[in-house]
Amino acid sequence: GAWPWPTAMDAWVALWALWLLWSWLALGQSLSPDPKPNRRGLKTDGPYRWVRHPMYLGLLALGAGAALLDMWAVPALVTLGVALVGKVRIEERLLRQTYPGYEEYSQRNWGLIPFLW
Repeated sequence: GAWPWPTAMDAWVALWALWLLWSWLALGQSLSPDPKPNRRGLKTDGPYRWVRHPMYLGLLALGAGAALLDMWAVPALVTLGVALVGKVRIEERLLRQTYPGYEEYSQRNWGLIPFLW
């Protein structure tokens, strides 16, 4: 059947789409699919002041919304989650090697999901 609260899902999608846009804009020219840092400086402002990987959080939140709409999206969400956790681990190692202040930043901020990790 149809989602019983379409406006709630619309709001969910809009919220996380705006979060992704904000994260993308905050990265600016540092945005790259390559996990290797580009030495343009560590981003700690905008959404990066709360979570170290806000774009991945946004993707997972949108995926969770899709999984609520259709259970067939659950395997895709799990696959996305596993892939993103793997990429986060690689990026975190490289960020620690590149930026001396990254360890302190990582102690102050959530990694991917606030209040969980």
